Amino acid sequence: MKTPCYFYRSVLIKNLYEMAILEFDLKKSYFDIPYDVISKPHKLVPLPDIEHFYRQLADCKKADKQDPMLMLAQKYNVIPLGHLKNWLLSGQDVSMSIMRLANMLKLIQSNAQSQVVIVKDQIGWRIHIKGVAIDVIQYESVRAAIGMLNILRYFFGESFTPNKLCLSGYCHERDEKQYRDLFQCDIQWHQPRTEIWFNRAMAFSKSSVVFEDSYRNYQMGVDDLDRYFNMPDPLNKVQGIISTIAYQRHYRLPRLVDVAQKWGWSDQQLSRFLRDKQVSFTQLRSLVLANEAITMLQKGIDIEQVRHRLGYENQVSFTNMFKSMKGMTPKQYQQRFVSER
Repeated sequence: MKTPCYFYRSVLIKNLYEMAILEFDLKKSYFDIPYDVISKPHKLVPLPDIEHFYRQLADCKKADKQDPMLMLAQKYNVIPLGHLKNWLLSGQDVSMSIMRLANMLKLIQSNAQSQVVIVKDQIGWRIHIKGVAIDVIQYESVRAAIGMLNILRYFFGESFTPNKLCLSGYCHERDEKQYRDLFQCDIQWHQPRTEIWFNRAMAFSKSSVVFEDSYRNYQMGVDDLDRYFNMPDPLNKVQGIISTIAYQRHYRLPRLVDVAQKWGWSDQQLSRFLRDKQVSFTQLRSLVLANEAITMLQKGIDIEQVRHRLGYENQVSFTNMFKSMKGMTPKQYQQRFVSER
């Protein structure tokens, strides 16, 4: 069980997901990642499901066989990060935003690292993405490059073009020119990192955009921060398992086999691992789902809806689980919470 457990925030693919549905006239059910996950930008999605999403996207080719990512990239805005976007772009210059993104990545994509290198009069902005399958790394690299370019154009203007772009993965020969036209620069493919190079003199450029709202509107509240400070450490298996259980409940009541297969483990490996931690899968699942239930109950969501969203087939099993974890029934908890507000 040495495989790192990488997670993404759903906001990173939200625009791609929604634009693909519109562009290719798809039903929301076409993609296996539930829209209930996509619609909540802070939700954690395991890397294997991100990879599967890209494979499903690749199958959306129209009659001309053009790369679907290339088609969507013409309209794709990769910075719909809500309050995180506000914080990211409200710095005094582009160098501060790049520095902020390096810290932000720890909260939104656990397999990515950002760094800057300086070579003579050139700055290279690099994002290294780990663990992505070779057949979809191209899409992931292009997505990252579009986001980086959008940030730079926010400060440098829409006419900005990089001096050079490095992308990971393979590009079909028929698409190479269109990708060059998209990014308006030479592209080096099959690279280990996504890189954008630009003139060093531009590093302290300030944005020409004037915020219409007060600065207060670009600050983050406590609730916003809380939603983003639960990114699992990729090497902490317990955190990864907990986050996977929370994710799997969007499909059905999470099962041992579902969580194990997500990361390429066998049922026996996962059971032994948890046994060594002196907890069973059922106990850990109950703990995770009880906490998920509390979040919903505090929002006033109907108990029957909570039961359904957590994947329990009947109210009795849900109530028994909740009571075993919290010492009271969901109804008692909701009544107490309302009375104490």
